[in-house]
Amino acid sequence: MTYTVKPELIANVLENEYAGLPNELLTAHIGLLKGYCKNLNGLLTEIPTISGQHLADRRRRLGFESRGYFNHLYYFEQLKVDGVAPTDDFKRMLEEQAETSFDKLIADVTTAGTTRGVGWIVVVMCPVTHKLSTVWVSSHEDAIPHGEAIFFVDMWEHAYLISGAYAPSEKGAYIQAYLNHVDWTVVQKRMEDVLAGRKVVPM
Repeated sequence: MTYTVKPELIANVLENEYAGLPNELLTAHIGLLKGYCKNLNGLLTEIPTISGQHLADRRRRLGFESRGYFNHLYYFEQLKVDGVAPTDDFKRMLEEQAETSFDKLIADVTTAGTTRGVGWIVVVMCPVTHKLSTVWVSSHEDAIPHGEAIFFVDMWEHAYLISGAYAPSEKGAYIQAYLNHVDWTVVQKRMEDVLAGRKVVPM
């Protein structure tokens, strides 16, 4: 199996104008996703052919490249130029299954973005309790705790500093710009998968 970045995902990101997310920034960011994809495929081809210390190093790199690929893939899959508002069904699922609300989800994500340093904001759903947790993952190869991740915001510098889009102190403005373009039906589908006992996988 070879991992790919679908042409329609790239077109959705690069052939539209996203307010608050300059094309130069998005072009560089998509380039990073492509790099993770290429490196992941290369490692999966190389690892069966090597041994010893070289193999140990490549296994370490595998976690870095694979999570870099998947985190960025999910980040871009939930992006749409005009955004898609949360459906009533999604809001009801949040209230009845996760015992939270859409407004609280947004507040938790926004607050998490004030964390010092770089990393990822990840919303995780526990497959047992169905509760949501908004966590900060400093390095994308770190394990995502206790559940299935249903929403991602990249908080590394490449996501908002390129081309001077935002200053380091303006992470909140970047998060708001990103949230304005989220397709919440994608996030809803991930949540439905968890509730049905399915793994969350790329679309």
